[in-house]
Amino acid sequence: MNQNNNRTRKFFIILLFGFAGLSIVAALTTIDLSQNNGVTFAPLFQLLGKAPQSLSRSVTKMLPIDSVDEGELGKNLRSYDSSSRALNTDEQKALTYLNSIIKRLQRFKTKPFDYELRLLSADIPNAMALPGGVIVVTMGLLKAVKSESELVAVIAHEMGHVELSHCFDSVKYEILSKKITHNSLGAIADFSRNLLIRHTFSKTQEDEADNYGFQLLTNSEYDPAAMSKVFIRLKASSHQTGNSPNPLRDYFLSHPPLDQRIAKFSTEAQVWWNGRSNEKRYIGIKNLEEKTDLSIKDFGEGEWTSTYIAP
Repeated sequence: MNQNNNRTRKFFIILLFGFAGLSIVAALTTIDLSQNNGVTFAPLFQLLGKAPQSLSRSVTKMLPIDSVDEGELGKNLRSYDSSSRALNTDEQKALTYLNSIIKRLQRFKTKPFDYELRLLSADIPNAMALPGGVIVVTMGLLKAVKSESELVAVIAHEMGHVELSHCFDSVKYEILSKKITHNSLGAIADFSRNLLIRHTFSKTQEDEADNYGFQLLTNSEYDPAAMSKVFIRLKASSHQTGNSPNPLRDYFLSHPPLDQRIAKFSTEAQVWWNGRSNEKRYIGIKNLEEKTDLSIKDFGEGEWTSTYIAP
């Protein structure tokens, strides 16, 4: 067993140095020596900044861990209470509503496990994805968004983190280490949960999850303009707290700027709506108010749009 562990460590050390060397060589070839203003090492630093993420994705794909393990990890993560107290009647209704939505959205999944929504009573508008299809949403988020389509945009973004393996990639090395030392899956789940609570995704991963969420909206019944509207709500929420300690503001330091995301997805939605005069998409303001999913009740013509509505 020790011999196998040593071989595994040597294998990863060789991979790390190999990828680092290739990254430096590739970066140096991009440096333009012909410019009058001298040599710039910006391409080198940019590429080296991207190298860890590219290396992580390349190496984690080679690890002897698959989606079955992620599903099992998700089952263990589900065993933790998402709240320090029992949910009240309104919160339980909200949780039922959230899981009704994710049940419909699962038709877009490629992972071999089911998703589950968990609810936190926190007032800060936030959401979080965990390996194995666990998505945590706060009551503050439900108050910040103004329609079911906006809520779906957030959930779709978090699904993107799972479907694109952002969540699982962040703990794969630790899980492999625990497996090698014969730790139980429960201990691994405990470790992973504590790690992910402190984890933030990179700006690249956030952008990828944004794009995934927008594409899911365009393939669903909902108005794609909801994506930019969500970012407007979050920007408004972050301003409301001023300069006091603000977990929401701190969280978004690791994300692409909200103004950039608003502009990008407003434009994307306008482009999508161009030439689609026969298309109808659902907004769901009443659904969110009543905590009643579209699959249960369509609130009629007033909730549908056939054109782009600016935020």
